[in-house]
Amino acid sequence: MARGLNDKQKAFAFEYLKDFNATQAAIRAGYSARTAGSQAHDLLKKPEIRSVVEGKLSQVEHRADRSVDQAIEEVCEKLEEILDADIGDCMGEDGALLHPREWPGPLRRACSGFEVEERLELTHDDEPVEVRVKKAKFWSKTESAALLLRKLRAFRHEDTDRAVDSLVHLLAAARKVDE
Repeated sequence: MARGLNDKQKAFAFEYLKDFNATQAAIRAGYSARTAGSQAHDLLKKPEIRSVVEGKLSQVEHRADRSVDQAIEEVCEKLEEILDADIGDCMGEDGALLHPREWPGPLRRACSGFEVEERLELTHDDEPVEVRVKKAKFWSKTESAALLLRKLRAFRHEDTDRAVDSLVHLLAAARKVDE
């Protein structure tokens, strides 16, 4: 891919990819700081250098597309976990709230907060008794789905149409659950 380029020119092409600052790339590649600007201008006109830069950019874009696809897939999976979370899975047989370590993983991820309050209260006989109050708060299913849809639509990635369609379906399911 870098045929026809000397080592300094190859170095320039790869340095240029770091920050797209041609003058600084020329200096880092070993060109004189005094002439780096004009050298960089001339180097960027070379078809061989443009080919190296465009080829590497294409590879980076391909990896980024794969990363975006993976991220969308993971987010959809997490959203499905939130939408499928069943509050009953965090309750014991007696109706008491279990310790979060006893909850299934997806339910823990759907929880936005857990609080334990300990206090002394007086009984009818004015005897102090320790009371422990446990509270769990969960992410809103509809708000989570709506926020995710807004973010994906704002992203405007080519492959988000499929993800957005599946999220619209999940959002409809979340609304049914919340109602």
